[in-house]
Amino acid sequence: MTEQAEMNWSIVRTFWPQIKTVVKVSLLLVLLDIAISFGASCFLSDSYYLEKYLSDKKINKGQDVDKTLADYFSDAYFIRPDAVAGWINTPNVNQPEWRTNAIGAQISPDSPNTGDTIQNSEQLVFLLGSSVINGYGQPFEQRPVGLLEAHGYDVVDFSTAMYSIDQSWAFYENVLSAYKPKAIIVGVHNDAEVIPNMFLPFRSPDATAPFIKPAYTMSDTGVVKKLPPVDALREKDFASLLAALKEGDAQYPLFEAYQRLSLLPFSNFVWHLVYKFKTNFYSVDDYTATMDLQKEFMQKFVEKAQQQGSKVIFVKFESRYDLELSYSKRFISRYLHEDKTALHNAYLKSTEMPILYSTEIFQATGRPMSDFFIAHDWLHFSAEGNALLAEAIHQAIER
Repeated sequence: MTEQAEMNWSIVRTFWPQIKTVVKVSLLLVLLDIAISFGASCFLSDSYYLEKYLSDKKINKGQDVDKTLADYFSDAYFIRPDAVAGWINTPNVNQPEWRTNAIGAQISPDSPNTGDTIQNSEQLVFLLGSSVINGYGQPFEQRPVGLLEAHGYDVVDFSTAMYSIDQSWAFYENVLSAYKPKAIIVGVHNDAEVIPNMFLPFRSPDATAPFIKPAYTMSDTGVVKKLPPVDALREKDFASLLAALKEGDAQYPLFEAYQRLSLLPFSNFVWHLVYKFKTNFYSVDDYTATMDLQKEFMQKFVEKAQQQGSKVIFVKFESRYDLELSYSKRFISRYLHEDKTALHNAYLKSTEMPILYSTEIFQATGRPMSDFFIAHDWLHFSAEGNALLAEAIHQAIER
């Protein structure tokens, strides 16, 4: 052993009793933190934890809960709560680069069509889905709606922030099913597990708004719809809200874990780790069940389109988070279970439904995928990405 190594070991021996004391005290504090967090959850009310959950800076950037709910029910998010679909675009919004008409359809800033009717035509096309098919972040003429209008279609765009296919179907069935469009374009994502979810903040600790929607499950007789407790949310009746969510929201266990582990710093850290692992170590059986549910809604669109003589085209969207796998996700998908994106794509392709895959459209160019996303936004497409997507939709409509 060198003289330097001997000196270092001598220092460790000298301070070893203090090091053991620090380790023991730290371990004791950690155990005490967890014990207090668990114990307090037996005495503190569920309502206390819900308000704490909604006040968490990771939920809504630290905004007061009263202000968050007031914004939600006063169109501040450019959406309006809706009994059928959960939420819809706020009607008659005027923004520099886009507007909505009296029924919430996205229209050009220059469009005079602010009415509440849709004109049937041979070129009528409906867009339904999330902010990705909406073209969020781009001016109107570089969004799918504007690009398809340039092809000569009469496009009615009802795509809405964070929509899942169950919401698209609910809105379509309630508002648009009497029309006979040339084509219905519907966006779908990997996140089939949100279909049985009611309360957006229960999907993720990073949710930014208290959106609430119906939840759907499968039974022996078909799809079952559970209505959300909108009035309880509006009136801040947290006890009634939580009772309804516990019964109807498949993501409620995330909140239950929060109740047990959120009170003190270390246990709260553990809760966030649990959530992060939960997103990677998903149950393939549970996920397959929600994919079956997603397929049910896709089939509803297909059947309705056949009745109307319309064409339905689904567009499967993937984010850069889905495509650029971290080392942990690569390890999990190699040794534990298949990556969720690959599993979802294989499932969709087995249905033989009319689906365009955005990733395949972009990969066909031979260019890096990052070229087709907005810079620093791993979800929404760049102007060039939207242009390629709109061209693929146009070709599919005319095929």
